Amino acid sequence: MNELLHEKKIEKLKEKLKNNPKQKVKIRENLLTFKCKNFVLQPMRVYDNYSIPYGDYPGNMNNTAEAIYIHILFYAKKYVDIMTPYLIIDDELINAMSMACKRGVRVRLLLPGIPDKKIPYMVAQSYFTALMDAGVQIYIYTKGFVHSKVFVSDDIVSTVGTVNLDYRSLYLHFENGIFCYDRELALDIEDDFENTVKTAKRLTNQEYRNIPVFNRLLGRIFRVFAPLM
Repeated sequence: MNELLHEKKIEKLKEKLKNNPKQKVKIRENLLTFKCKNFVLQPMRVYDNYSIPYGDYPGNMNNTAEAIYIHILFYAKKYVDIMTPYLIIDDELINAMSMACKRGVRVRLLLPGIPDKKIPYMVAQSYFTALMDAGVQIYIYTKGFVHSKVFVSDDIVSTVGTVNLDYRSLYLHFENGIFCYDRELALDIEDDFENTVKTAKRLTNQEYRNIPVFNRLLGRIFRVFAPLM
């Protein structure tokens, strides 16, 4: 079939060559092209994974990093595991976590037990009640500080980068990360998360109430300045 089409095109070009001598060179080039019948098609490759790097910067109205986090929470079917050193988030992320829990998705949040900044840590604690009431499981890594910025979901989706769950990273800083759809990578990250959770302590409402009232109150007061943290 291809050879027949090539022959017809060559005949048409020959007719043009007779009738249009000014286009002689161009037509002869086309003839040479059409005479190349023995060509190899590149086979279509099908991949079951991909990686998409992304960046965020001040003034980015798309809020790329936050949009990716919300996307993962909205499309999760089984679980979303999150590891972050800071937790100062807006209503959109709170609602995304809450809605995921209401759909039956297990959402786990792993935070450091020994903070590097006391005031941001108190502000992070001010979110605990609302998140736990929504069904989010909060784990505290009592052995020390956690500096990983990781989302992993459903053994297939993950993102790793420089983006903390706080206003500075999400809206004010230059940040970057990589969104991955890769089962092998997601399983490796989830395995690391599980190993870390085993050494962490799950926070309960009673344990939250055991936090000094002064610290809880101070955290809520400083939450007013969350956009600067």
